[in-house]
Amino acid sequence: MTAKIKQIFTSPEGKTLEFKRDLSSPWPMLKTLVAFANTAGGRLLIGIEDDSREVLGVEYPLDEEERICNLIADNIEPRLVPNVDLIEQWGSGVRRMFREAEALGLSQPEIIEVGMRVRFIVYLEKSIVLPTESYLGKNKAGTQSPTQSSTQSPTQSVEPIQRLLLALTDEEKSSSALRSILGIKHRPTFRDNYLHPAVDAELIEMTIPEKPSSSKQKYRLTDRGKVFLAKEDQP
Repeated sequence: MTAKIKQIFTSPEGKTLEFKRDLSSPWPMLKTLVAFANTAGGRLLIGIEDDSREVLGVEYPLDEEERICNLIADNIEPRLVPNVDLIEQWGSGVRRMFREAEALGLSQPEIIEVGMRVRFIVYLEKSIVLPTESYLGKNKAGTQSPTQSSTQSPTQSVEPIQRLLLALTDEEKSSSALRSILGIKHRPTFRDNYLHPAVDAELIEMTIPEKPSSSKQKYRLTDRGKVFLAKEDQP
């Protein structure tokens, strides 16, 4: 935790600082933001116990961030553009991965010390085949991808990614717009099966990479993504 964040945590609540345990009732948060906007601005920290200042955290921070932005856009006029940042508590991500693995019925993740580093292994229920250099046509025609067995179907494996790329052929779009186009209401499903695999494979990219959690964040095709779609269109 940085010195600046420590200073905020130890400061008393006032006209420019408030803490909220959660957003089970969003209206107090909206009133606080309106009060900030009508004065000198301020900071609202969510996931902090008011009295003890215990860090409770938020289970799905990216989903909560999107929810906050939507609540503000739908309920505050004139338009208020918040600056939403995420503060990750040291070690909270590891606990969350163990909880998620247990909830999904997966094998317990494994932590391995490698020299001065730590390797965290999450065992999936089944293998996921991502587009590789060879699949994008950089190997000779007819050469099988080394990550793909003879019984695996590349069309089935990359279908979610392909649908996502097709949705971005005309213009860049936000994650909420992409979910709407693809008809996906469950955010974790969209992130895990569509968005993150496409970003990791460098088929799409953020329009504001320096601010991954920006409310104005959108996604667009990369040159590699365009090549991938072109290969898919070929008979």
